[in-house]
Amino acid sequence: KEVIEDTELDPKSVKKVIFCTGKIYFDLKEKVDQMKNKGVVLVRVEQLYPFPEKQINKVFAKYNKASFKWVQEEPKNMGARSYLKGFSILNEVEFISRNEAASPATGFAKVHVKEQEKIINQALK
Repeated sequence: KEVIEDTELDPKSVKKVIFCTGKIYFDLKEKVDQMKNKGVVLVRVEQLYPFPEKQINKVFAKYNKASFKWVQEEPKNMGARSYLKGFSILNEVEFISRNEAASPATGFAKVHVKEQEKIINQALK
């Protein structure tokens, strides 16, 4: 499967759909579980190329009253974000990531953890 929805919620009760890929899913999942969900659906995009446009369209249609976000831990100028901009369906998606940077990591564990927490909190607010 290229796209995996992580929910058992009634689509009408969903307020926020968060697309992600990679290990940030586990950080998001942990926080959503702590919140006892609150109308959040996580959608793991397991394959970016070829882009699973039909499956993504189904997610948009299913949760048409929700807000949509793409969350990545890579900086804005890296990761999937620049690739995804080429797909018009994602024009209405709010992108959440680290600020642009010359390298994918800060080099400092404490800074990384703080930035990761900021991304997770921003995605779930």
